[in-house]
Amino acid sequence: MQDKRQVAQGGDRTQDGNRKESRKNQILFQRPDNRLRRVTVFCCRINNVDRQFKSGQNLISELGVAPGETVLDVGSGTGLLAEFTADTVGITGAVMGIDPLPLRVELATRRSRSNLNFAVGDAKDLSSFPRASFDVVYLNAVFHWLHEKITPLRQFNRVLKAGGRLGITPRLSTFSATC
Repeated sequence: MQDKRQVAQGGDRTQDGNRKESRKNQILFQRPDNRLRRVTVFCCRINNVDRQFKSGQNLISELGVAPGETVLDVGSGTGLLAEFTADTVGITGAVMGIDPLPLRVELATRRSRSNLNFAVGDAKDLSSFPRASFDVVYLNAVFHWLHEKITPLRQFNRVLKAGGRLGITPRLSTFSATC
């Protein structure tokens, strides 16, 4: 049954021939002034063992990250996908990676350059970033680790610019219906 669903939802192939599955959904957020804001959410999964990095590359592609954009990588770990994304946005763009574990941030900082920075941070509290400061916010294989999901989603909404995109890859072994 799962294979039929994958084919029905596209059955596209990645460059290395693996089947990929992606969905585009929209979430409505209620602003403090009671107006609604629609945010497009892209959920992607690659169905093979190549796992997290390739899944993240697929997510960046699905999000349409472009040169000059500002991007927040939530749960950036050692910064490998953030580095790939920094190459995508180029010198006119910027990528900020946050992770709650200082050791991971220390390792990621070795990848830093003019358009790529890292800091210890938590998805539940993005108050260090101004409102509407990112074109794209993404979480690659991180969302399932967040015990409470509403507060982080509100934080992502706050830091996204109007028309911004939120990308989430679920746990890589299953496709989450929560996105």
